[in-house]
Amino acid sequence: MKALDADAIRAAMPSPPISGGAAADRIADALEADIRAWIKDWDEDPKPFR
Repeated sequence: MKALDADAIRAAMPSPPISGGAAADRIADALEADIRAWIKDWDEDPKPFR
């Protein structure tokens, strides 16, 4: 395996990386959206635990 230098890695990235705080906010927003979608689906067709 050949090592890549920092310039090659940056060139391969589609956009500049986001900061840690912004990344955490994106992840939290996506997780919240997924949970809300799951709750909505569950409320429409509830299934009892077995």
